[in-house]
Amino acid sequence: MTEALRRDVAPRSFHRHFLVATLALVLIVTTMPAHPAAGGAVSVAAAPWLDEDFSGGVSGVFDSGFGVHATPDGHVGAGLVSRLPQGQHWGSSSHWNTQTQIGFEPDEMWMRYYVRFPAGFEVAAGNRGKLPGFGGLYTFNCLGGRASTTSAPCWSARMMFSPLYDNDGLPSYPVDRDAVTRIGFYAYTLSSSGQGMTGRVIPWDADVATLRHDRWYCIEARVEMNTPGQPDGALWGFVDGAAAYSDNGLMFRRASEGHLAVKSLWFDVYHGGNATSPRDNSIFFDSLAAGPERIGCDDNPDSRGTFHDDDDSVFEADIERLAASGVTRGCNPPINDRFCPDDPVTRGQMAAFLHRALDVRLDVDTGSIPDSPPDFWGVRSSTSYTDTLAAFAAAGAPLDTYVVTHPVDDVSGDKNWLATGNDNNPNKWVPSQLGKIWEAGATPYVQVTVSDLAALVNGGLDNRVSRMVAAYEAFLADHPDAHLILDVLPGANRQQVAYGDDPVRFRAAFRKVAATARDRLGSDRVRVAFSAHGQLSSNRYDATVQDPGGFERWWPGADVVELAGVRGNAASATANPVAVYGIAVDALATVAGADMPLFVGLAAAPDEPSLAAQSEFLGRLSTWASEHPQLMGVLWDDVVSGGQDFRLTVPSLPSDVASRTAAIRTGGAAWLFSDEAAAWTAARRAVAPFGDAEGSVFADSIRWLSASGITKGCNPPANTLFCPESPVTRGQMAAFLARALALPAGSSAFSDTNGYIFATDISRLASAGITKGCNPPTNTRFCPDEPVTRGQMAAFLVRAGVSG
Repeated sequence: MTEALRRDVAPRSFHRHFLVATLALVLIVTTMPAHPAAGGAVSVAAAPWLDEDFSGGVSGVFDSGFGVHATPDGHVGAGLVSRLPQGQHWGSSSHWNTQTQIGFEPDEMWMRYYVRFPAGFEVAAGNRGKLPGFGGLYTFNCLGGRASTTSAPCWSARMMFSPLYDNDGLPSYPVDRDAVTRIGFYAYTLSSSGQGMTGRVIPWDADVATLRHDRWYCIEARVEMNTPGQPDGALWGFVDGAAAYSDNGLMFRRASEGHLAVKSLWFDVYHGGNATSPRDNSIFFDSLAAGPERIGCDDNPDSRGTFHDDDDSVFEADIERLAASGVTRGCNPPINDRFCPDDPVTRGQMAAFLHRALDVRLDVDTGSIPDSPPDFWGVRSSTSYTDTLAAFAAAGAPLDTYVVTHPVDDVSGDKNWLATGNDNNPNKWVPSQLGKIWEAGATPYVQVTVSDLAALVNGGLDNRVSRMVAAYEAFLADHPDAHLILDVLPGANRQQVAYGDDPVRFRAAFRKVAATARDRLGSDRVRVAFSAHGQLSSNRYDATVQDPGGFERWWPGADVVELAGVRGNAASATANPVAVYGIAVDALATVAGADMPLFVGLAAAPDEPSLAAQSEFLGRLSTWASEHPQLMGVLWDDVVSGGQDFRLTVPSLPSDVASRTAAIRTGGAAWLFSDEAAAWTAARRAVAPFGDAEGSVFADSIRWLSASGITKGCNPPANTLFCPESPVTRGQMAAFLARALALPAGSSAFSDTNGYIFATDISRLASAGITKGCNPPTNTRFCPDEPVTRGQMAAFLVRAGVSG
């Protein structure tokens, strides 16, 4: 993944919502709520009470305590380290007291520090530890398991560290548990009734607060004391600028305890729990800060805010405002300590900016992307196919058929599902499961297979065949209107199946199964299909040579076959599908007769994964199929796991794939064939319209942008692509913002926008005061075709009132 693609990616499990301005002819910014995760922004502190980079060591930083040591290995220059020797609990316990340092004890405090857990850091199993946090220790309670009491009131909100524990919730992405440490709060607070509670472990969001070892992270925390006796206190947490935890309903003090406030910043490092440190551990710190407002993660000397690289930018104030409100995270994830203000904004990044900024204001329903249907070939559950059928039906394109496999004698391996079922009782299992398929609106298409061809011909499997047909009979009896397709011994001349090199026995076995089924079930209820491999692949014939007369060796006779098909892997037909399948279909038609309905069975899709190649493949195949006098359809059977596939691994097909798929299905036997690829593509396109966006890290935001009507695509008039990696021009940016903010009509005096495609949008932005021009100070031009930089984008959003 390129750095450009990864920029501005929001954490997957924490959804930010932000306040935006209402816009008429002028912008009116409404009052900012108090909680950033619920819609508010957070300003950046102008003057922290404490801003210590430890360049001069640790002497004189803390008022009291022990255990902090200077180290040259800080985040920026020198830092400090707290050591946890093997067999011991304490690393450090030092206090920075607010009364001493700033002359009063505040009701609110922000803090920030950088932390690094070195490689090999280890916590004893079942245990946790403490990190620096907030303290209100007016007594000897609120530590060591002693809760606040009315006679000895107190509170504390230190940070904690721990291994990954299942009960805390795990990240949504795979991690090596030995290479990460989880963080959160460890707080002594009150219950809603005012009862003191001992230390509560409060893990932060696992996706945000699972820290990889040997990497620096910026940790920010905020505490706000509650109104005495009221549950309105707050704790917030951030990692590298991303919100990781928030609770605005806490109680730290009872009604009579208004004197309790933030007494200290408590630099506590402690291996807690029942066990001591299992090895010599160290935790490194740097850039400690505290203040009345959010300070941000920029710990360059004499700098403020979140990013290190915007201090000389004319857009610094705008950039930091966007960062403080969460509209942007940075350009170098996962650290995100740079913004790259001079880099051009990509269309994907623009989608992320607008999504975060406008999600609350715009009521957008993005819908749910249908899950990929399960593989037709592997082990089946009793509900996997019904789930698939329901998904397609909900999309308005129900399936015609659903393929299942029924081995006569092989009850092992990955194709034994229909033969064995629950409790090895196919007499009950098969009718029930085929009934579910029919009731869901699809025709069961059963592939009947056998491993011992000789035993089937010689009568050794007669009882099994009889039980199989009896199960089908029970299904049809329960569903008087149902019909069934039996594809007997599919594959015919394939070397991979037991009968692929014995056409004489194959014909006898086929006729035996077909006759038994039709005699018991009736020819009006059952259609018998014969399917052979498109290229001969038995030991007797060269696999690279198509023998036009080859099918006659396996052909069981038109008196027992009602549908004939050619099977093959689409990869072999990538270059010219018509030539490959055309030869085989024509050869089969010669054997089967001019009145026999024919089909093509595809396994997977072409080797070439590009959308253009697949579109061309489908185009050729559909045109040929629709014009062929006997070809009734194409059955897609997904049998190649891990290969390219129309339906599973390449879900974003060209816009015309539905019409091309429909063109394949012609004639009076359309009920025999499946619409899977077209149906699932249509269902997915309803919520994911752009073929090139689903692989983007901004896919969620692009879908949101499309559903909101803000974007139409990058390739009009088809608009099937979004071009997420392309830079956004100033003209395109004007269109995005004008639509997003529903700006009223305006006028502009820019000399270079007359006749421009986005001229109206540009005039709306200019009249609203969002843009001034590109050639200050005269600003007579807009430069609509120039790319927008990330810094410029920040300024546009701030002026538009969507930065919080």
